[in-house]
Amino acid sequence: MDTLNSAILRWATLFAVILNVLFNYSYVKIFSQASMGEVSARYPSLFTPSGYAFSIWGLIYISFIFYCIIQLQRSRLPKKLYNQVSLPLLLSNLLAGLWIWVYTNEMLLLSVVIILALLFLSIEMFIVTGKAARQSKHSWWLQFPFSLFFGWLSVAFLANLSVFVAEQQGKGNPMLAFIMLAIAGLAAIIVSFRFKNAVYPAVIAWATIAIASARKNDHTDIAYGALAISIVSIIMVIIAVLQLRNLKRQREQ
Repeated sequence: MDTLNSAILRWATLFAVILNVLFNYSYVKIFSQASMGEVSARYPSLFTPSGYAFSIWGLIYISFIFYCIIQLQRSRLPKKLYNQVSLPLLLSNLLAGLWIWVYTNEMLLLSVVIILALLFLSIEMFIVTGKAARQSKHSWWLQFPFSLFFGWLSVAFLANLSVFVAEQQGKGNPMLAFIMLAIAGLAAIIVSFRFKNAVYPAVIAWATIAIASARKNDHTDIAYGALAISIVSIIMVIIAVLQLRNLKRQREQ
């Protein structure tokens, strides 16, 4: 990719993130649509977290904007790395905007397909930036936005799928909720160990605590299960932090 096209793509990525933020926070008012929380409340999914959990999007978008600004500056990081991330990040923001429209119009099956595509894009960005971050000359901040995004998309996909199943069955399915919690917990363990990443399990902990909060009055068994997964995830955060500290010490020797 030549220099001009590379610069255009990076600027386009920044504008896509900003437009997506504006769209997210103005969509309901402009189009008089139900919010994502209101749509989710119409279906008896037992995996949907309390509304406060979705505030993590604010942190995700702030970190994306910060990353997009940094990628426009002169840096020690290779341009090839930024180019590898720009296109999937641009597509992710376009798809995220499309997902909001699809989900709030209750096209649930299509919303599952779109969020699955978003999950795959988040995995791609997570892996690319992770490889760079593991090299001693690159900073660990590089993977932070994409670890957040990957973690939350993992939960969001499971939650979206649960809403679709609840819509099909007409009721909440406790067994499905436990399966989804187990998948989330297993993902936290695998990603933490495999990639020595503390952010991903932290996001899983955040989400499962919010699920426990949502279920504490109607399904205490699911609430306790969610709390158990959150504890496991927090333990994985601690282990990952210790692994990273040891890795840093080894590099300094």
